[in-house]
Amino acid sequence: MDLSKGCIWLSGGYCAAIRGAGADMTRCHEQQSLPMITNPIYDVHTHDLRRKDFAVVSLPLGAEIPAGGCYSVGIHPWDADKADEDTMRWLRESAADGRVVAIGETGFDALRGGDMERQEEIFREHAALSRQYGKPMVIHNVRGTDRLVRIHREMKPAEPWIIHGFRGKPELARQLVREGFYLSVGEKFNPASVEVIPLEKLLIESDESALPIDEIARRVGVELRDVSGLFGRG
Repeated sequence: MDLSKGCIWLSGGYCAAIRGAGADMTRCHEQQSLPMITNPIYDVHTHDLRRKDFAVVSLPLGAEIPAGGCYSVGIHPWDADKADEDTMRWLRESAADGRVVAIGETGFDALRGGDMERQEEIFREHAALSRQYGKPMVIHNVRGTDRLVRIHREMKPAEPWIIHGFRGKPELARQLVREGFYLSVGEKFNPASVEVIPLEKLLIESDESALPIDEIARRVGVELRDVSGLFGRG
């Protein structure tokens, strides 16, 4: 892979050329700081810092943001009950950083996530930051689809909401695509569902897998492509 340097933070009013998935797009921004992504993004969600030159790396709760690379920050639903004011301050401050190109992972987990109302409160905080900074959300979803769809319909976000690690059935894939979500799949996926997801809504991730991202794409049956155009607001 031909990899470059990462994310540059630009402030104030400007026009930035951002290389998207197979096309160059000019995006103009006024009175708001947004990242200009200078490296390709093939892997939309990983925990492996060694992949930072071509992936969005999800940072641990409370972590400092490394130099170089592109990152996401969020409070996982498993940690929602532990989120205090210091944690929320870290989230808000980190979300504003130019090296952070996505918010999350956040979301819902009815099996391990504790109180669902608290999960929703935390999720809405992430959604507000996503809107404020024009950055996509990376979403963990376990038995939270009804709640997730309800909030998406209510907020009508311009920013992409990406459900990561999707393994659901084709019927669920169709529903989420109709509602406007992107679906990201990794090493473990449902082949029947991949068949019904439009290519423009299908993303690839490594998450915690040791497999190279191009091998994951090969197993999914899609060509690896640069999706850096998703990570910014036009």
